[in-house]
Amino acid sequence: MVILVGWQALVCAACFSVAHAATEVIGVISSDTKWTKAKSPYNLTGPLLVKKGVTLTIEAGATVNINEYYIQVNGTLRAIGRSDDLVRISGNELRFTEDS
Repeated sequence: MVILVGWQALVCAACFSVAHAATEVIGVISSDTKWTKAKSPYNLTGPLLVKKGVTLTIEAGATVNINEYYIQVNGTLRAIGRSDDLVRISGNELRFTEDS
């Protein structure tokens, strides 16, 4: 019985860590990209550039932590949230150009 409880706790802990796995992002997005709720939160570890002509789509329920960095959008940023499943963006800043 103790072994079974220990095994169940290990499985639950593994599921919890997978459910809360973060995705680190930095650099340049040069092709259309989708950030999903399943791979959220997205944590910037440096500045991020969305190139001109490229779309970054952020799915409902996803969280983006810009931290002390920024996202420069020269293309298109689409945050597709819903009233019951918001897109959450926190941190420093989003920069848009006249081309975005």
